[in-house]
Amino acid sequence: MGQPILVGHHSEGRHRRDLKRIDSGMRKAIEESEKADYFSHKVSSLKYQVSKSRQSRDYIGNRIQDATKELAKLNSYISGTTSPDYKSQLEIRISNATEKLQYWEIQQKELEAEILAKGGKIASPDTINVGDEVYFCGWLPVVRINRKTVTVSNWLGVASMTYKLEYTKIKNFRTPPTK
Repeated sequence: MGQPILVGHHSEGRHRRDLKRIDSGMRKAIEESEKADYFSHKVSSLKYQVSKSRQSRDYIGNRIQDATKELAKLNSYISGTTSPDYKSQLEIRISNATEKLQYWEIQQKELEAEILAKGGKIASPDTINVGDEVYFCGWLPVVRINRKTVTVSNWLGVASMTYKLEYTKIKNFRTPPTK
């Protein structure tokens, strides 16, 4: 900091202002450093969450559903068109959508094989029966089984309310204990 403050000297005010400016600059630098650390940890946490969600049956199931809808839409467009240029563009888009659907189906099969290898269970029409309980925001009884969904009752705590759940959204399932 150099020479000590000379009390009563004409440079005393400027010297004190300089010390305050240096001190406030150092404090701001420390605050900004702490803020940068906070946000870098936040970014790494979000990256981890995204990578984990891409490995969930729910995420992959949604991608398969999107690709199936896109493929159905493109097939309906191609059946209704007569323009050869537009038809060739649609055929390219259909091949891309088919490729995307196949990719996500392979990802789903690999994930299910990994879950089964670890001793887990996969919810499907073959593994769940009427009367079983599935876990989705709590244990809910199964009243109907479809090819793509199960219908559960007691939705939102109301015994007469039912709700359809896709198999990929089911976290766990069990046979209820007998009384």
